[in-house]
Amino acid sequence: MSISMQERTRTKLLQDTKEPIVICNAIRDWPAFHWTPSLLGDLLGDLKLKFRIGSTAESKVLWEADCQYCEATIADFVQWGGRDVQSQEDKTFNPLTKFDHNQTWCYGDYKYMAEVFKERQDITQAVQWGSFGFKNKDGVDSTFWLGSRGSYTPCHQDTYGCNIVAQIYGRKRWVLFPPENSPFLYPARIPYEESSIFSQVNIKYPDFRQHPNFKKATSYEVTLNAGDVLFVPKHWWHFVECLDTCITVNMWIDLESDGVDRLSESMVRAIVCGLIGESEEKEKWLNPTEKWTSIETNLMYINQSLKSLPEKYVKEIYTEDEPANSEGSHPLTTGINPLKTGIKRSISVRMDGSNGKSAKLEKPMEQFTDKSEVKDKNIDYSMMADQTKFEVKKLDLQIFLGQESSSHGIGLGNIEVLTPSDTESDVGGGKLNDIGFHELINALTSPKVIDAVKKELISKNRAVTKN
Repeated sequence: MSISMQERTRTKLLQDTKEPIVICNAIRDWPAFHWTPSLLGDLLGDLKLKFRIGSTAESKVLWEADCQYCEATIADFVQWGGRDVQSQEDKTFNPLTKFDHNQTWCYGDYKYMAEVFKERQDITQAVQWGSFGFKNKDGVDSTFWLGSRGSYTPCHQDTYGCNIVAQIYGRKRWVLFPPENSPFLYPARIPYEESSIFSQVNIKYPDFRQHPNFKKATSYEVTLNAGDVLFVPKHWWHFVECLDTCITVNMWIDLESDGVDRLSESMVRAIVCGLIGESEEKEKWLNPTEKWTSIETNLMYINQSLKSLPEKYVKEIYTEDEPANSEGSHPLTTGINPLKTGIKRSISVRMDGSNGKSAKLEKPMEQFTDKSEVKDKNIDYSMMADQTKFEVKKLDLQIFLGQESSSHGIGLGNIEVLTPSDTESDVGGGKLNDIGFHELINALTSPKVIDAVKKELISKNRAVTKN
C-alpha cells in the first residue's frame, strides 16, 4: 500500500526532525488562511475573550501574573488597535480603551478552540491539520492566539509533546534554543505552571551581569509570515513576539516519551505546592492559569504517572546492572523487603536551611500487604502485581541548603545530589525572602534532583513488583 504525501510529512516531523523547521506557504488552502481580525470580529460578534495587557516599556521579563487582564470582543480589539483618537462613546462601550495602545500591547493567548468556539464548527473546521498527516485533527485540537504588535510569550520550554504552529495573519518572531542550552537559560519553576519551565532571561533585553552564561546559548531566530508553518521539536525553548497584529493557531502533539515527563511534572507539582502551602499568598507563586493542589491530589498524580509509565522508559531510568554500594545493596533500594511483615516505606527528600527554616510534606506512610507467609520462590509473583504495586503514600520534604562546602547537599535516601552554590547567598537572614524562595524551589526542582527522585521511585516500584 502506497504512503501518502501527508503520511510521509507526519513521519518526517515526528521521527526524523531534531531541529525546528519552517514550511513556507503551507496552509493557503485552509479556510482559516483567509481569517483577519476584522472578519473574526464580525463572525463572532459578542463572544468575549480574556486579553492579557502588558506595557511596551518593560525592560524586564513580564510574567503573566504581572499583567493586567480585560475581557473584550474581537471587534473591541480591532477598534482599540486601529484608532489613535477614540470618542467618549467608544470608551464607554469598549473596555480596552482604558489602555493606551501606544504604550501597551494586548494578547488573547492560549485559547482552547474547543472551548472558546464550541458553538462555531465553521471556525474549528477551518483549521485542517490533516494536510500534514494528522488525520481528523482540526481546531478542536488546537489553540488560538490573537495579539497586537509587541505582545509576547516569555521564553519557556514545554515539557510535553512537540508543537506545530500555523501563522494565519501577520508576522511573528520566534527565538528558539536547543534543549542542551537549558543551563544557559536559567530555568525557573516560579511562576509555576505544569508543563512549562520558564527562563529567567529577558530575551529582548538580556542582562549579562545577572545572567552571564546566557552568552553561551545558541539561538535560532525565524520570522513566520502568514501561511507559514513551524514545527518545534520536543523540549526546544522558545520566545515568541508579535511583530504585527497576529492570528496564530497551534497544536501540541502527544509523544510516547511524555510518560516520563508526566512523572517528573507530578513530582515538581508536589514539591512546589508543598512548599507554597495553603497560605493566602500562594497565588503569587502560580501562573494565573494554574491551580494549587493538595498533597493528597499530588500523590495521586505521582502514583498514576508511575503506574502508567511504559516499561521501555522504566528500563532507561533504572537498569539491573547498576553497581552495588559498599554494603552490597543497590544504591537506591537499600532496605527494601516487600515480604517482611508490616513493612513501611516512603520516599524521603530531606533538606534543612542554614537559617533554620525547613519545609516538609507529611502524610501516613504506605503499608505494603503482608506477604510474610509467601516463602516459595517458585510462585509466579506477576499474578500478584495488583497487590504488590508500589504506591507513594508519603512524600517527606525537608530542605537543607548547607554551608559545609561550595555546593549545597541534598540528601535523597542513600544518594547525594549537589546543586549550584550560587543559591547559597540568597537564603539567609532568618527568613526565606522572595528571591531566596525562588532559588530554593529551582534547586529542589532541578533536573538532577527530579531525575534522582524519579529513579528512586521507579527502583522501589520495580523492587516490589519484581518480588
